[in-house]
Amino acid sequence: MFGKKPTVERAEKTFAAAYELEKRGNYIGAVENYVEASELYSILKDKLMEAESYFFAGHCSLLQSGREDTVDAFKISLERARDFWESTRKIFIKLELEEIKPDIRGAIIDSSLILSELASLFEEQDLSKRKNKFLDIVEGLEKCSEIYQKYEQLEKAGIVEFWLGMLKLRNYHHFDVEEREKILSGAIINFGNSEKFLQKAHRERPALCFPCLINTSKIFMVLESSESDEAKRRALADIREEMARPQPEELSICEGWRGYNLALIDFNQAILVKNISSKVGLLKTAQKQAEQALSSLLKSKEQNLIADTYFIHAMAGKELVEVVTDRSEQETLLKSAYESLKQSLNHYRVLDETRNVARVLAEMPGVIADYAEFIQGEVPKREVLREGASFGREALEYVKKLPSDFRFLGKLYESMAKYVLMTSQIDEGKELSSEELEKIRDLRSRAFRYAERAVEYGVKINERDIAYGIASKAGYFLSKVGLSDKEKIETLRKAQSLAENAIEIYKLREDDLRTANTAYSLGLIEEDLWQLTEKEEFYRKAKSSFADASKYYTKVNLIELCALCLRKLAELDDRKGNYKMASDYYLEASKKYEQAAENHPSLRDNAKFASAMYNIELAKDSERKDWVTAKGYYEKALPLFPKMYEHEANFYAAKIRLLEADSVSMAEEGEKAAQLYSSAAKMFRQSVSFLKPGLETASRISVARMFADFAEAREEMERGLIFSKEGKHEAAIVHYKAAMEKIEKIPAKVFMDSIEISAMNKFIEALLELEKAQIDNNLKTYQSAAQLFQECSILFTYEKMRNISKAYSDLCYGLESLVRCMEAEKDSMQEYINATTYFERSQKFFQETGLNSYVEYLEGMKSYLDGVRYSTKLRLEMTDEAKTSYYPMVEKSFRKAVESFQKSGHIYLKQKAASELDKIKRKLNLSEYLSLVGKTKTLEEGEGYTFLIPREASENAFVILRTANPIAHGVFHVNEEIPINFEITNIGVKTATLERIENIKPPDFKVKVEETKDYGETNSISLEGKPLGKGKTEKITIKIKPTKTGMVNYQPILFYLDENNSKKFFKLDLPILII
Repeated sequence: MFGKKPTVERAEKTFAAAYELEKRGNYIGAVENYVEASELYSILKDKLMEAESYFFAGHCSLLQSGREDTVDAFKISLERARDFWESTRKIFIKLELEEIKPDIRGAIIDSSLILSELASLFEEQDLSKRKNKFLDIVEGLEKCSEIYQKYEQLEKAGIVEFWLGMLKLRNYHHFDVEEREKILSGAIINFGNSEKFLQKAHRERPALCFPCLINTSKIFMVLESSESDEAKRRALADIREEMARPQPEELSICEGWRGYNLALIDFNQAILVKNISSKVGLLKTAQKQAEQALSSLLKSKEQNLIADTYFIHAMAGKELVEVVTDRSEQETLLKSAYESLKQSLNHYRVLDETRNVARVLAEMPGVIADYAEFIQGEVPKREVLREGASFGREALEYVKKLPSDFRFLGKLYESMAKYVLMTSQIDEGKELSSEELEKIRDLRSRAFRYAERAVEYGVKINERDIAYGIASKAGYFLSKVGLSDKEKIETLRKAQSLAENAIEIYKLREDDLRTANTAYSLGLIEEDLWQLTEKEEFYRKAKSSFADASKYYTKVNLIELCALCLRKLAELDDRKGNYKMASDYYLEASKKYEQAAENHPSLRDNAKFASAMYNIELAKDSERKDWVTAKGYYEKALPLFPKMYEHEANFYAAKIRLLEADSVSMAEEGEKAAQLYSSAAKMFRQSVSFLKPGLETASRISVARMFADFAEAREEMERGLIFSKEGKHEAAIVHYKAAMEKIEKIPAKVFMDSIEISAMNKFIEALLELEKAQIDNNLKTYQSAAQLFQECSILFTYEKMRNISKAYSDLCYGLESLVRCMEAEKDSMQEYINATTYFERSQKFFQETGLNSYVEYLEGMKSYLDGVRYSTKLRLEMTDEAKTSYYPMVEKSFRKAVESFQKSGHIYLKQKAASELDKIKRKLNLSEYLSLVGKTKTLEEGEGYTFLIPREASENAFVILRTANPIAHGVFHVNEEIPINFEITNIGVKTATLERIENIKPPDFKVKVEETKDYGETNSISLEGKPLGKGKTEKITIKIKPTKTGMVNYQPILFYLDENNSKKFFKLDLPILII
């Protein structure tokens, strides 16, 4: 076997060669030589040296196990180490006691046995057993070390101390947090002792890299300490500074280990540091150090270190993705992190390390999910996600193996939440069936459950980064596919609470970046809560959250993300209708994007978009007052939209068309308005073609379609108005109903743009009610229509639509009074006054909106009313004197009505007035008729009123009571001070004597008669017999204040005496609404 005859010299040379190989880290060669030396010593009958050779062969075999390429080779090396130590133990058991001291003999026997157990421990998968064995082995080896030291067996003491240190370094994480620091401190002492003992024995082992082992232990001890982040960072910096000192020439393995330590320090300093530029620098340095370390470690095949270094490289890349904003750089980093994790996993698998394999598997699904977001194309994205599914399934199998490793469980469920959430987004950009939507709902529900579990485990161990962020994000995405609003709100409230918890922790830790990221997510959640609940508090909270996010992004110098927050603030105020404020936010966002574009030119498109939206908001702000100015802003915005925002450009082009339609709506050119609305609807629908259908774009697609429906509804309304002017009320009703059907499909709380959809729906309902009233002159239907228009005047925010609603409300009340005049058997002076008042006020409101055709229409209605009243007087007083007085008035009134209706385009009413005029003409022969024309007598008195003098007034005193300010059908609030400006006018020819005004205080009101007095219960005003001459007016002002809501008929009554001292009265009827 040996060729030459074994000699002591040859055995010693072989043993020495083995030691030299071991010093350089060549453990395979060392094992071979130690085995050969043991065989030589066996032949030479030198049992002590034979056992010694086996002892060190076991040591080198255990070291070599960490360098094997396969699990089988790893296990073989462990088995060989156990065999060698077992051989040592057996030899010493058989030795005679006189050959060696008993304590040393016992220590060698015990240490050989215990080191064999140590080798077995590296294979142990049951962590509870591993933990128990750890304690037994530590106790046994410490006793052996003490004996070796006592008898100056320093080389063996050094080997035992080395393995004590390795045992603690590799297993400290299986213990509770409070025990870990103590275990690592012990490892540092063990490595120091080992190096010292081996040096004293002149048997140094440089390949064991003691400085590196000590520094690794120090680093982990710092990380496991309960010190503040800043204290930890300083401690790590001190270790790094010490490592930066000039080093003696190192072996390749030690050079690689040193690089790993530097990467480990830089990575963890980056986690602890607050300044973003420092964080980025440290993370990039960590990656570089890891890459340099790997170039050395891969030569030595130190599997555990290689795996650790790949893991650090991957984690540094993952962290970098959070702090860099360039998408191509993020994609590169995530791809690299994914590849590094795969390499790390492969190397850990060789060592069959349960915890480390689990640790990498726990990270895999999350990194794959982040990476998949950047992959273009459905097929490659699905392939990567399939890989993630495989890793995820394997990772979940480790839950049973590591049931008490809460750090692993927390990270695994966080990662799985990310992965499952990304899987649920794979079909973005598609029209989804109900089954596909249900599948997405199930996936997101699972993601949320995973995330909640991750939070639960993180809280249990007070983890540094509890998974609040992904949990709130998963809740937010789940709410997007909720079955009902109630379900969505419940999910969002949970997500809100999780985000708030995260922010509280991040602020305490002064982690500005994570505070900013989570505040932004919280803003999104509260924005949705506002939309779903319509509660003002969520609008305010969302604004506060986005403002906070902007502030913290500014602190960490992420300008483009600050700009994004400003965009969100603008969107909130846009929905709120605060367009001027929204424009200010967009302007500021544009400036921020321009600033950020200096380093990232691709952001110039974002700056252009923000500039475009700045003009859009100014346009919306102008819409309510001046459509021409609004159109100018819209037109200015359109060319600013970048290519990627084609939908927005086309959407707002359609908005311009809608504005053009609004500008001529309800005016003379009804057909033109209808065609413009039709064109706008088509343009809104075409804008959708620039968006891919899917959950992400669903909201914008929905809004565009709603605007299209709205434009079509307005077209129907416009056609209804056209038929209404022609007197075709049934046809008008058909179109109004069609308009309402379209509008009722539009969810009002989603349609949060410049038009108040619910107000418009009510407005069309009111128009429909008005048409019904005109078919059969139903008084209650007129009242119903008037009340609906009155409600519209409150709901609309457009000043124009408010005034139009008020105009229509007064018109309805005026038409009701007109019908009462027409149906009255006697002359109804009060109804005539009411109708005139309402028509005058309606005309005023229409005039303010620029609807001149309606102004002319009401001029016609007033003339028609005069004609009706004169006709009634004529019917009641068919005397020669009456003919002389009233026939010319009737003719003149109806002729004026015909002219006005002709101008306003109300053909049907023109024909009706003309018909009434013909009736009058037929009653008189032409010569008599012509002789009567032109003899009109009227009295004009008071603002906005024209009263025809009744016959009674032309002979006696006749006093009327009016209010100078419009009160009838007004809307007031509880406790609002309402001034009543009474005007008492004598329209008769004789002097009257004024007595009092009764009923000045309606029920549940208080009244103040004089400024010097408080509000009280007074119900009348004494006029103290004051005379009131012909044409004279007495003015009195009081104030009333309602104390509860409801509809009230305010009916003050004026009492007076005529020239014959006969008692007379005049009663007002003024319905008012208290809210």
